[in-house]
Amino acid sequence: RDIPMEIFNDFVDDWNEQYRRDRSTLSRLWESSKKEIKLDESTGVDFSKKLLDYSANSPDTYADVRRMSSNEPLSSIMLFFNELKANGGVNRANSRSNLLRDEDSSEDEGEIKEDGEEAG
Repeated sequence: RDIPMEIFNDFVDDWNEQYRRDRSTLSRLWESSKKEIKLDESTGVDFSKKLLDYSANSPDTYADVRRMSSNEPLSSIMLFFNELKANGGVNRANSRSNLLRDEDSSEDEGEIKEDGEEAG
């Protein structure tokens, strides 16, 4: 009964860990490229292509960006892009990484009751 939830939680934990690693690279790349790459009307795909173009001179960075963009729409680049758009282009690495580190926190500490269970 709990197996699907365990599989889902493992996926989310792995994805979260990968994004934290990727986010470090993306943050550095964004800080060095934001004068050349604008967020104005870009889509996530455009942003990904611009990052690939910008990183073309560095084979390691290019390979990382290419890997990060391969899992559309759940790619690290799409997450980072959406985060930048939400923050008006401001890279708030600390606030996002703090959120990701605090996996057990929740504003709603309520518990979902199954049918037939009594509320405590």
